[in-house]
Amino acid sequence: MIISPSYFNELGRGTPMQCVDTLKAHIHHLVENPPSVSHLLDQFWKAARPACLDPKFNPAYKARQTKEANAFLAKQTVVLSAAVNLDSVALTSEDMSKALETHLRLQTVPSRQFMDAWSRATLSEMGNMNTEWLRIIPNQLARLDTYPGDEWMEGWWNAAKPISGQWTINEGYGVLYRLTLLDFLRFSQEKNDKNTVSPCRQMADTFLSFIQKNADNLFPDQVDSRVYFAALWFGYDFVKKFPIQTEINHESYLEKCFVNYMNELSIKCQQGMVVPHIQHKIDARLDFNRATYGAEVDGILHFNRVFQDGQESVQYDSSARLQSWLIGQLMPETKVLRVPYFYIDNNCTNLPWEKTLGKIERKPEAGVYAFHGGSVISHMSDPNGYRFIGQKL
Repeated sequence: MIISPSYFNELGRGTPMQCVDTLKAHIHHLVENPPSVSHLLDQFWKAARPACLDPKFNPAYKARQTKEANAFLAKQTVVLSAAVNLDSVALTSEDMSKALETHLRLQTVPSRQFMDAWSRATLSEMGNMNTEWLRIIPNQLARLDTYPGDEWMEGWWNAAKPISGQWTINEGYGVLYRLTLLDFLRFSQEKNDKNTVSPCRQMADTFLSFIQKNADNLFPDQVDSRVYFAALWFGYDFVKKFPIQTEINHESYLEKCFVNYMNELSIKCQQGMVVPHIQHKIDARLDFNRATYGAEVDGILHFNRVFQDGQESVQYDSSARLQSWLIGQLMPETKVLRVPYFYIDNNCTNLPWEKTLGKIERKPEAGVYAFHGGSVISHMSDPNGYRFIGQKL
């Protein structure tokens, strides 16, 4: 197969991928003949564009070859972890951002080896990072379910705080929400008390104290949902006196399938219930054995891929997990079942839904549970709840 020098540049400009085998050949050639580290990161970043499963980013996200390319490139990120020695090379802020964004486009959590090297390299260069990099990097880390450590967060804040005044209000809200997700990840991983002082909490306090003092002017009609979620997580009650920004809900194909399956099984299924305060509409309401349950049907963008100990798994992302925590706090008497997209298929009617709902009924603790196939359910606060061992994205 002819290797074209311009192939990756064309993909990076949005040229549709015509053949997965061509992509594989170019990646193998790239790995076997590694250019500079900066060039290697750039080529992987461009290759990941047509392999992205997000419709906002890739119009061909539904194509069979898109998912195949995504799975192939995700496994190749192991090559990046092993081959890219981020400690011994001088990388630009753009290089470091592309390294993470490649993983983001592939919905693949970076390896610990990769993140340790990346964190050390970026921390040493934090003072030289530009305003845009400092703003977007918490977003990339949070979406990849990766907390970089307290030392890294403190270094980031020391560099970001002096220039944070250059961010627009909307950009500031985005950073605040990502700090919330990162603090949630820290709490989940470290099993710390949520109310203990953490770097993210200290940073969020700076944002939320300003917002609280100016809330009436900032929110004449309704509170931005990102601010609302952050305030609830960090214990600021002032937002509760304002209505939250209205969600735009569109019933998905998966939701329609699920509702139809439940009705075929004579399990009464209707429009979802609304979560108090945050006004989130749970996808479906199930009535079974004189009890009522909520059901969330989650598409592929709610998940990330994880490679650990030579095994591939998928897990709910930090946003879905924080939402589950909020539902549990705001609906303490309600049990909710989260159903991943990979269980909504032609065999869905053969799954033991009645037995599954019966198991939830017997659970003494309310909250949000994840469906693991069969009649297996686990609480979303448990790592075995939000992670699906052996499942492919």
